[in-house]
Amino acid sequence: MPKRSYGPDPFRSGESEGQFLRKTIIWVVGMLVTTACLLGVLVWYQRFVVQTATETVTRTTSRIQQQAQDMAAQAQARAEREKAERVEAKRRQEQAEANQIAALNAEVARREASWAKFYVPSPFCKNPDNSATMECANEHLRAKKAFDKQWAAGEL
Repeated sequence: MPKRSYGPDPFRSGESEGQFLRKTIIWVVGMLVTTACLLGVLVWYQRFVVQTATETVTRTTSRIQQQAQDMAAQAQARAEREKAERVEAKRRQEQAEANQIAALNAEVARREASWAKFYVPSPFCKNPDNSATMECANEHLRAKKAFDKQWAAGEL
């Protein structure tokens, strides 16, 4: 039976077995060096991607934290400003009420002073024994009505 051929025999092409083995070893070593280089590049690229992502996350987190702090500071300032405005509004209201009370007290004092000038009891009613009589009460009432009428008209 004839021998089957599986392609050219490397030993028949003029190469010795040692040259073939040397070329094979060089090829294998070249493949290993290439693979190591590719793995090195791949590891470097993965580290680069992870580092870039970490830096991005850190920057984003820092920015978000700064924004949160700014918002908190703005809210605190707004709360303090609103509180100061409420305090000031309350102070103004209390001052207005105090001014109103002072004006009413001044009006009452002026009215009482006008009444004291307006009403002079008759000599009969000046006597403490007679001051509780119906005649003195009527005199006082008539004077009070006249005073109130003139006060309302602005004549006093």
